[in-house]
Amino acid sequence: MRLAVLGIMHETNTFSNIPTDDRAFAEAAFGGRHGDLLGDEVREVYGDVGITVAGFMDADADPGVSVVPIGWAATGPGGPLPTSTFDRITAAQLARLEAEGPFDGILLGQHGAMVVEGHPDGDAEFIRRVRAAVGPRVPIGNVMDTHGNVSPAQVHGVDITLLWRTNPHLDCRARGLQCARLIAQAVRGEIQPVQAIVNPPLVANILAQNTADEPMRGLLAQALDLTAAMPGLLDASVGEGFPYADVPHMGMAAVVVADRDQAAAQAAARALALRIWEQREAFDPHGVSVADAVRLERGDAAGPVVLLDCGDNMGAGTPGDSTFILEGLLRERRTGWLLTVHDPEAVLACVRAGVGGTVRLRVGGKIDGLHGTPQPITGRVRTISDGKFRAHDKHVHGGHKAFDGGVTAVVQTDAGGTLVLTTLAVLTMSLDQHYSIGIDPARFDLIVAKGVMSPQPAYGVIASRMVYVDTPGISTANPRFLGHQHRRRPMFPFEQDTRWP
Repeated sequence: MRLAVLGIMHETNTFSNIPTDDRAFAEAAFGGRHGDLLGDEVREVYGDVGITVAGFMDADADPGVSVVPIGWAATGPGGPLPTSTFDRITAAQLARLEAEGPFDGILLGQHGAMVVEGHPDGDAEFIRRVRAAVGPRVPIGNVMDTHGNVSPAQVHGVDITLLWRTNPHLDCRARGLQCARLIAQAVRGEIQPVQAIVNPPLVANILAQNTADEPMRGLLAQALDLTAAMPGLLDASVGEGFPYADVPHMGMAAVVVADRDQAAAQAAARALALRIWEQREAFDPHGVSVADAVRLERGDAAGPVVLLDCGDNMGAGTPGDSTFILEGLLRERRTGWLLTVHDPEAVLACVRAGVGGTVRLRVGGKIDGLHGTPQPITGRVRTISDGKFRAHDKHVHGGHKAFDGGVTAVVQTDAGGTLVLTTLAVLTMSLDQHYSIGIDPARFDLIVAKGVMSPQPAYGVIASRMVYVDTPGISTANPRFLGHQHRRRPMFPFEQDTRWP
């Protein structure tokens, strides 16, 4: 049995004005190599990390199964993909699929929130093209992100849909292997998978999407209970939705896979969706203001306070150069803080000054004009590095291991804080980003991480507490302010009086 692995995984923030073009894939900070891979490159880069495609390839060890990596493209979150980039990547993967075929089954590693110019549901369009290439009888399995915008077109375009069950994402590889084994069962005729999806009219605020906390923890427990209690159910998933993609199918989802029994799948999906709807108020929490956050004290706590910069959540497609918290720290004259900013111009100034040199910088707020204004900083250049590092944390969001922030400079500021300045946008989700440049993050009173869920597995090891800071930006913790034009109406929490079903 031969199973092919392919896909494009992208989390698209349609409020970003920076397109995810060919350059974005060429400069991908994940994997330590360009983000558009074909053939054995996929196995070389991702074969031993914690992501979905690694789980697919784990099935290669199962008796009678041969997993063939065709291609996989991934880059950091950002704006929509130009049609030319999407068409180029898709065409290259489909050409290789045809050349290496035929295959008994297909394994797709998508996200669920990809938007392409001309295709608001980019994942569904990719699935459609794959299905057209292999025909209606070849089983296709697809594993997607917990917080994608899962649509009926995505689900009904394949035979099996699984979503990650953790956010922060720690089970990607396990879910990939599970999907591969289910597709192998379908190829052997041991199961005949059918699916159901129900999309209640609400989206989960990003602050309510941690699956270790309520309400998601209870919903996922119910999904597992349904699967165990109802004969014939193979899997049940809860999709949280991605509020930063302004598309008609944005929102939460209940997805169920059953063996032969369509009625059972539909009943389970509806039961799960109703449970989601009953808890809609719990999906609309609020963060802490910048003014309050920058006054927080570590005190005698065993670890630093980690401020999660919600409006500049790089895991949701922001530029990583917000200055709202930095401005607040400077205004309050706080010391003992550590903050990472994506600012190629400031890095260049540090390189020119050299290690030990004094710099006068205007830091951040330059990339899209939506995340604050450049802040004046004076200080001394402490370190300059190539910005490449591997994550050795016990748990890393998404299972990633190799990172590249481009040339990186560390500045000890006269204001009493430490700035890490990067040339490329690289998420702050591994302590090794700091260890690799001679910084011990546990020594600081305050750490600013530009993310919401992605920093938590690594920084939770050292933090005394983590605080969601409600900063402005295109990943704001209050999506009401974004100005959606294409979402469903009415929809909770935008319209508080929304009625369903």
